[in-house]
Amino acid sequence: MGYFDIPVDHVYCKLVFLDYLASKSICFNDLVVVSPDVGGVARACAFAKKLSDAPLAIVGK
Repeated sequence: MGYFDIPVDHVYCKLVFLDYLASKSICFNDLVVVSPDVGGVARACAFAKKLSDAPLAIVGK
């Protein structure tokens, strides 16, 4: 928000993304949620829990 001269809102897509994945015929046995770094672990963990406790992988930079 500090980079713009106009008001902006941060739009979160978590609910839309989870609904989209739920609408697809995904075999949840083949699903792994990946966090690109340690800072995203909490977010990735929340996604994994919502996706039938999918396994979680963390990439260390």
